[in-house]
Amino acid sequence: MTFFARRRIVGAAVTLTALAGVWLWSERMENRLESSSYFTGWSLLTAIVALAAFQLRKKLPAAPFGSAATWLQVHIYVGLGSAGLYAIHAPWRWPNGMLETILSLLYLATFFSGVVGLYWTRS
Repeated sequence: MTFFARRRIVGAAVTLTALAGVWLWSERMENRLESSSYFTGWSLLTAIVALAAFQLRKKLPAAPFGSAATWLQVHIYVGLGSAGLYAIHAPWRWPNGMLETILSLLYLATFFSGVVGLYWTRS
């Protein structure tokens, strides 16, 4: 097995495991009659801030915070995992109100532009 294949398998496994943990915890909260929307919303916001941190890493090339290649891989898997977080947070329904609609459309546009960018850089 090549290094790249092993890296993809590990990255996908970590992402799916984290998503499963978030989903199980939110289900547990709902079963205890607690609202899981704050938990999933803050998790999604944390993922978005982590994705934005990649831009800071690119601006500071000499900073000893790991290699740019590692940051790129983390950025890719956190970005793909954020779609799962979004699906857990807003479970396949049209947003209510103007603010939710704008936030959803901005997230979806950003996510799909990232997927297109990933495809372009890999082909």
